[in-house]
Amino acid sequence: MKKTLIAALAILLAFGSLAAQPQIRTLSIMETAEISISPDLCIMTILIETTNKDRNVAYNENKDIVSRIITVLKDDNKIEAKDIQTTHFTAKPIYRRTVLNKHVFEGYNISTGLKVKIRNFTKILPIMDAVIQAGATKISKVTFTLDEPKKYEAEVREKAMKAAEAKALQIAKLSGVTLGKPLSISEFPFPQSFEAQQYRRVVDLAAGGLHIQGGRTSEKVYVSSSGVPVALEPGEINLSYTLYVTYELL
Repeated sequence: MKKTLIAALAILLAFGSLAAQPQIRTLSIMETAEISISPDLCIMTILIETTNKDRNVAYNENKDIVSRIITVLKDDNKIEAKDIQTTHFTAKPIYRRTVLNKHVFEGYNISTGLKVKIRNFTKILPIMDAVIQAGATKISKVTFTLDEPKKYEAEVREKAMKAAEAKALQIAKLSGVTLGKPLSISEFPFPQSFEAQQYRRVVDLAAGGLHIQGGRTSEKVYVSSSGVPVALEPGEINLSYTLYVTYELL
């Protein structure tokens, strides 16, 4: 009985101690900052396709075209080897289905994809024209982006933190309280998700002419009589960063 009374007294004292502690008032703020940066990198995807009933002929034709394109890129336009990458290579037979539901062999299709990074934007249009002249089937995509978006992280984080503090000060003032120090700070998305929200325009340049899709703005792209564009606008890239900050209220 005595032990039970002692235990009950200890619990009462503990609750009394907790109740005596002052409640910390807090204010939680979510703030997103954004900055706009001019892109410094153009990524071009080139497709080379050849077809022939003789597999070796189709392969050699494809290899020769790829070789000419790489020569155009490296020798004529000074693109470094590290900025040229093979994205895919496929070799497959092609069959045509007849009205009698029979499969007729048409030949072999050899497909090679190249991804090229262009850092000098004045070379974009000459390269587009040159690779088509060298035998590329089409330029399937042109993307404007940032080579190192991470180096802008500190700038946009500082902007988000200042905006969060300004918002918290205003809310505290309107509420008649004083803003204290930050108690916790969280990033969302987390740093590894900090990426360029790419301004992207897809360009499909083939023998039939130029086809352009997407883009966030309505710039006109002028096309010459040969089907080669004489203007492409890289636009700007938006980098965003979100912070959750919990402040103490005094």
